[in-house]
Amino acid sequence: MEHYLDDSDLFKSVSINRPDSNECMLQAICKVKSNIEIEDLKKQIEMIWLNYLRYSEFEDHEIIADEKVIKLSFVTIASGLGVIGEILCEY
Repeated sequence: MEHYLDDSDLFKSVSINRPDSNECMLQAICKVKSNIEIEDLKKQIEMIWLNYLRYSEFEDHEIIADEKVIKLSFVTIASGLGVIGEILCEY
């Protein structure tokens, strides 16, 4: 996850956390570069999720945005292995 987010050139920094929670097993916190527009970031983060990060068997996601944070919440499953998490993009 960190590789694809970091290579996107959207963020100043990317950190990955593993919260001790049944509702969020994996969390990426990304600091957005100042020249990135909110609508462009929403499109790009969804493209990264769909093309590189999700498992192919099943996925569902939701993007919620305000002026300071864009959050992509996700669940993805493959062969009995599932992950629930979020990608937080902070301005």
